Amino acid sequence: MDYEQYKDDKKEVRADEKAAIDAAREQRKDGKEAERDEIKAARDERDAEVDLAKEDVKTAREAKREIAKEDREEIRQVRKDTRGEDRETRREEIDAAKAEKKAEVDLAKDGIKVAKDAEREIRKEGREDLHDMKEAAREGYEEVKENVRDEIKSAREAAGEKIKDLKDEFKKDE
Repeated sequence: MDYEQYKDDKKEVRADEKAAIDAAREQRKDGKEAERDEIKAARDERDAEVDLAKEDVKTAREAKREIAKEDREEIRQVRKDTRGEDRETRREEIDAAKAEKKAEVDLAKDGIKVAKDAEREIRKEGREDLHDMKEAAREGYEEVKENVRDEIKSAREAAGEKIKDLKDEFKKDE
């Protein structure tokens, strides 16, 4: 083996080492991107659930408004219907209509409260799930990082061994 052959072989070993290191770094980068994508997907899913819950709250509010509007109309009608009667009877009928309508509105308000509570719960669970997922992603990434570090180290050691062997062979041939 002449010196030129030794230099060429050494360059080849260094190129192989660099390729192995680059591949390991690319693996680390891909792992990090995969974790980011997973977290983003989870966040998007949670946001979609929250949007649905918001829509439920909005629907409940609209229903309450509609019930209140109908109730006002019905109370006006009771007032019209009781115009000729004495004051006390008229007042009792109007109060009875108002109490009945108030119960309906209160029921609608309870529906709004339930929808809001559900939305809050979804947000809370989503935050907790996202936190857990981020923690798992960090741990997974740390593991990938450690594996990549080991691969780089072993690639460098292997290249060092090959170069040492080439050097020994070159010296032996001289």
